[in-house]
Amino acid sequence: MWLDHFDIVPNYHQWMEQKKAMEASTLLQSSATTWYIVQQSKEVKQNWQTLRSQLILNFVLQDLTQTALQQLQIMKQQPLEPLAEFAVKLNQLLLRADPTMSEKMKLFYL
Repeated sequence: MWLDHFDIVPNYHQWMEQKKAMEASTLLQSSATTWYIVQQSKEVKQNWQTLRSQLILNFVLQDLTQTALQQLQIMKQQPLEPLAEFAVKLNQLLLRADPTMSEKMKLFYL
């Protein structure tokens, strides 16, 4: 993830929080740029830790959820795969996709 890679550069250069946040904003693309410009307060834009947390909440976690939902749609028990193993993998994906998913939706994916 680019956030992990980005953390290396400011730490090496010993940038302050505001400089980290400013530099990170130059790397944002498409919807992330719009999100940054329109939805983020001046305080968030000047504090790297807060900006980083907001990026994770708004983009990384959404990507994980979307990926889990996509995997659920194509997931199949493999030949010779024990049912218990398949059930564990399925349950992990369901939790990753939506920890509050209704039983009806879980049955849909099953």
